[in-house]
Amino acid sequence: MLSDERVREHLFEAVIISHLRYMPLIRIAPENMGYIITKDEEELVDGFAWYLDRSNRLVLLAVEAKYTQKDVDIREIKRKARILKEDFHIKRLIVTTNHKTLEIEEDYAIIPAEIFLLLM
Repeated sequence: MLSDERVREHLFEAVIISHLRYMPLIRIAPENMGYIITKDEEELVDGFAWYLDRSNRLVLLAVEAKYTQKDVDIREIKRKARILKEDFHIKRLIVTTNHKTLEIEEDYAIIPAEIFLLLM
């Protein structure tokens, strides 16, 4: 099964997104999870969750899981991050990847899956 790249992509995405519900520091209720689809029916993020932090501030988590043999398409990430910021007022897109790349920018962060799973 794992020799099929599509199966690996979906399995990777499922692990990352299911982790949102069971984050060690925060419990996110199932009704506070979803995804964002634009009017053009484009899926902007694989997982979206929200919660109130200890200061009663609303925290929005937009997570995109990218399992790929090639490098992550930065143009696509920047485009999605811009749409999230302009249309949905979400500060940063969190992109988890199977690569060892760690890149934190104003509109997006690319984080290896291992770090995402440990910290989130």
